[in-house]
Amino acid sequence: MKLILIISIFFSYQISFSQEIKREREIIYCIETKFYDTPPTFKGGDVKMNKFIQKNLKYPLEATTAEIEGKVFIQFKISEKGKIDSINILKSIGFGCDEEALRVVKTMRKWTPAINNNIFVSSHYTISVIFKLNKD
Repeated sequence: MKLILIISIFFSYQISFSQEIKREREIIYCIETKFYDTPPTFKGGDVKMNKFIQKNLKYPLEATTAEIEGKVFIQFKISEKGKIDSINILKSIGFGCDEEALRVVKTMRKWTPAINNNIFVSSHYTISVIFKLNKD
């Protein structure tokens, strides 16, 4: 009976579950994940999104002076029309990095929304914006 239950949950696209993301031995945050027939995508895919972030991200002077590095985790809603709103910081590193990551996400163009049962639906998406100093 347990095996049948596990298999039915594994193949279901409509369930939600909590996913822990760990860094060394410390839990950073927990997000709610939902599966869609087609997940939301940045126009051009992840490679284009990473290029967009790299091109537009400016390392804050305060963070550079304090030699701050790390990841800012941001979650946002993508509407059924592909518009970004409800932007939240899930993990902060401070020193102006959070505000800069928010600024870049707010400038992203429309996304291709998630699809469920052949209908565009709103969804949430989480990204990490990495701040790393060049130590040459």
